[in-house]
Amino acid sequence: MAVVHYDDLLRPVADGHPEGFCKLIVDRRNRYILGAHVIGEYSVEIIQMVAACIASGMRVEQVAELQLAYPTFTEAVGMAAQKLVRELGLAPLPQLWS
Repeated sequence: MAVVHYDDLLRPVADGHPEGFCKLIVDRRNRYILGAHVIGEYSVEIIQMVAACIASGMRVEQVAELQLAYPTFTEAVGMAAQKLVRELGLAPLPQLWS
């Protein structure tokens, strides 16, 4: 499980809605996404992305590698997945932005 707070994301802060979070829940054995808890603005869009990842059978490392639009609220899913990839000791992700 990893949590990303809205106030760590550009879009929620820029839009004046920095209250909220996205918690991504993953099975640590097989690394499949089990679900998410999202509280805050645009939560339905974030949950929709998580649901699509679950329906596609994506593992957390695959979600972490997705190139998402920037800045968006759904960036929280990618950031949470990246946190989990590092926490689980999976292959380090390349830094895509400087």
